[in-house]
Amino acid sequence: MWRLFRPRTGAASASTLAARAIVPKVPGRQTVIVQRVKISRPRFRPRTFFLGAGISLVCWQMYWSTVLNPFFRHVDREYESLSVAEKKALDEEMDEEAEPWFIPFPFTTKSVDQPPYKGSDPEWEQFLKISRDKETQLQMRSQLSQRVKAAVEDNPRITASGGNPVRIRRYWLDIDFPYRPPPVFYSSGLLVQGDGIYWSRQEVDSFAVKRLEKVLWPQAMAVSTWAFASTLFKQHFTAISRALGFESSKPVQPFPPIRGGNVQQKTQGPLPSANRQTPDGTPAENASHDVSKTADSRQTDGPESGGKTNFVRDVAISHAEGMKHITAGPVREFWKKLSQTWWSPNRYPPRGCVLVSGFVECEMPKAVVVIDVWGFWNPKTKMFDSDLTYMRLRRFQPKRQGPLRA
Repeated sequence: MWRLFRPRTGAASASTLAARAIVPKVPGRQTVIVQRVKISRPRFRPRTFFLGAGISLVCWQMYWSTVLNPFFRHVDREYESLSVAEKKALDEEMDEEAEPWFIPFPFTTKSVDQPPYKGSDPEWEQFLKISRDKETQLQMRSQLSQRVKAAVEDNPRITASGGNPVRIRRYWLDIDFPYRPPPVFYSSGLLVQGDGIYWSRQEVDSFAVKRLEKVLWPQAMAVSTWAFASTLFKQHFTAISRALGFESSKPVQPFPPIRGGNVQQKTQGPLPSANRQTPDGTPAENASHDVSKTADSRQTDGPESGGKTNFVRDVAISHAEGMKHITAGPVREFWKKLSQTWWSPNRYPPRGCVLVSGFVECEMPKAVVVIDVWGFWNPKTKMFDSDLTYMRLRRFQPKRQGPLRA
């Protein structure tokens, strides 16, 4: 049965090849050419190996004799010049184990949510003490309001409009106890120790994580650049549509204003007669002659045609002025969007901190200012951290208002 599947040999195969050769080739078809390629490994050549080893040895010997050996000899001389006490202190310092150095890698940071507080946790017990102590709560609110007052006094723009001194009029501050600690960030990287280098996963600072995220994902810069490009495109599109007549342009004055109208009016007046004299006593003809001479001298003060001019500088200045005029509006949109979307990264508070938030109203001689504020009070230090206190101007109300138009 398997004979039916065997390839034909002999006359049958020859006839098949002949038939294929006789059949005319279709111009649309292409002949497939199969080539055999043999990949051979490069042979080991002792000559190349020994030549490279010799060159490397010579380079190492030169580097050792010119750089490393003089440096080590200098260190030995400095060590020998030390006293016995200094040598002992240096040896003790070298024997101490150095702190490991961790190098985090980007795109390996992960945020891990912490479990909620338990009733037996020391942080929750501290929260219970604060909730029952009214004096501590009053102290927390007073500290935060005083920080707001100091910030208003140090702001030159607010004090320039409202004046000094600043007095706390009233405040509304709430105290909130968090149910769980802030998340913890872990990053993978290289851990350099005295006995070697290891791949490790360590806890990193939340502020460093936020700063790295703003560098790797510049959202504010991307949005501002998009605002610049879109404004520039709209400006060019409007100019092209006006040039093609699809949009009504501004009415053009038929005759531009003529400068020096007084001079033309003077020249249209009656010419001085020959018998008239000028105030300095000269005849009117001489005066008119002097005027014509001064006019001719003013005309000849400019550069003559064919004189030397800095053409490249003039063209560069004109192009720079044109680009500055074209990009003035888009640049304003860029800085406006950047000021709206850019903010400094906020760090998470330490474990066990209490949130105090609300508003503080400050009275000034000329205005009343309302400041939104939120800060984290640390029970261990019993203070507000300046890096964890945030403020925002909600309202600036002048005491006396006048109309904008007379």
